[in-house]
Amino acid sequence: MRNSLWLALALLPMVGCSNIFKGEGTEDDPLLIDDDGDGYTEADGDCDDTDASVSPGESEKPYDGIDNDCNASTTDDDLDGDGYAPEAGDCDDGDASVNPGASEIPYNGEDDDCSSATKDDDLDGDGYAHATDCDDTNAAVHPGATEVPYDGKDNDCSPATPDDDLDGDGVGHSTDCNDDLATVYPGAPENFVDGVDNDCDGQIDERFDLETVDEASDRGLSNTIAVDSAGAVFVAYYDYEDGNLYFAKRDATRWSTPTAVLSHAGVDTGDWLDSAVDGADQFLVGYTSYSYADSAMELDLIYRTPSGSWSEEYVVDEGSYEYYSELGMVNSDDVGANVQMALDGDDLPSFAYRDGVNGMPILADLSSYDVVLYAPFDVPVLADPGTGYFTSLDIDSTGYDHVAFYDAEDYSLAGYGYPDAVQYTKLDTNYDDLVWGETVNGAGGPGYYASLALNGATPCVAWMEAASADLKYACRAGTKNWTVETVESTGAAGAFAHLEFNTKGIPYIAYFNQSTGKLRVAVKGSGSWNAFDVATATTVDNSSYRWTQQAIDMVIDHEDMVHISYYDATTKSLYYARGK
Repeated sequence: MRNSLWLALALLPMVGCSNIFKGEGTEDDPLLIDDDGDGYTEADGDCDDTDASVSPGESEKPYDGIDNDCNASTTDDDLDGDGYAPEAGDCDDGDASVNPGASEIPYNGEDDDCSSATKDDDLDGDGYAHATDCDDTNAAVHPGATEVPYDGKDNDCSPATPDDDLDGDGVGHSTDCNDDLATVYPGAPENFVDGVDNDCDGQIDERFDLETVDEASDRGLSNTIAVDSAGAVFVAYYDYEDGNLYFAKRDATRWSTPTAVLSHAGVDTGDWLDSAVDGADQFLVGYTSYSYADSAMELDLIYRTPSGSWSEEYVVDEGSYEYYSELGMVNSDDVGANVQMALDGDDLPSFAYRDGVNGMPILADLSSYDVVLYAPFDVPVLADPGTGYFTSLDIDSTGYDHVAFYDAEDYSLAGYGYPDAVQYTKLDTNYDDLVWGETVNGAGGPGYYASLALNGATPCVAWMEAASADLKYACRAGTKNWTVETVESTGAAGAFAHLEFNTKGIPYIAYFNQSTGKLRVAVKGSGSWNAFDVATATTVDNSSYRWTQQAIDMVIDHEDMVHISYYDATTKSLYYARGK
């Protein structure tokens, strides 16, 4: 009993200590005491029991240097968990891909590596962002840099100062023979007084440049050339082999592929032809059509629009002259030879040509493409059909027609002489003011290849004098009064002579010198004539082609550029010369 009582008394003090085991703590165990009153003791995980704002129940506040939630996994200074705190250089702690250890991704608008030395939009560090820098991998290339010629780079990022075309003429230095002068490049107009090879052809100051129009055999023995208001050059020509009419156009520096405009079975088209460009830039071609089945030749007209389409064919003259039957003229199956065309003030064409049956020159004046008025402007003497060869036509500002032609009459009436001569005729718009038989070349004898052009209101004529084989030129000084000049007397000069005036009234004559076999041009300046070679390998058989074809044609445009189409009898091809 004594032992039992002692055990019970020994247990009584333990009853008063039971709260210690309930976590309320006592002054004897500080880990169990909530010193800051935030509801968490150190035993509960309060990592700072002196600060009521720090406990496991708090939210972490970034960048305050305190572990507010007493949790190491929610770091105070690396919110994106990329291992870099702002203090360590993380410039975007909300994006784990942005930190000092990341690689810079160009042009994404982010400083991925948090380094201003590796900018997002200026990779080469030349101070120019990629938006304006044409090469952001090369610090030597940027706007404002000095252009280094011929290094293959646009150093200054400006197409206005190209690397390989310093003179800005559109031709790179690899093909430009002088990249310091914009007037020098292949195909440039040659300035024949500047001592420079402007067109890069190896020749200095040559007057004309030569080009091939058509190398097909026997094309161009008859040819005609014209230029529109934009400077495009048109050539129509005859193919001796297939009898077709061909066409080619030159834009800027290149000729188009030759194409057959007209092809009629059993018909030679274009054995004689001439052309002009009207105010609407339509290319008009007058041409002969010879039918083998009918053994007949007529004169026709066709035109090409600026869009490139060709009109229908119009008949100008098919040899029926009922209106002139009182003159003793008969229907003809041979009209149109030696045709020349000119445009009046209404852009309607007139034609001068020869009627081989009636033996006289004819003027056909179109009041529309379907209405033609015919007038003979010379009559044969005693029915000798020898007049009207080499007809040449021009129209003045009043609408008067001026015509020159070769009159081969060799007959004398009592008191009147009718020698072989170059004749001139002027006709008014009603054909009632007609002077025929006014001789241009006086006693000079036969004059082949008569070519007339007006210098203002003054008619002038170039021709080859048969007896002397000289090239002659004359202008009308008054009624039956012509001043005659010798242009060239070396060799046989003047075959296929063609006369034109430029805008300054300077006469140009293109012709063949049969003795040298060269195409030449004569220009009158300061009162004297200067003749020079244009093509040095051209030959012409005058004896065969005198009466049947037109091997040279010439036109001078509004900028005084001279354009010549010509046939080379050696190569049997058609060529083009351009110059001044």
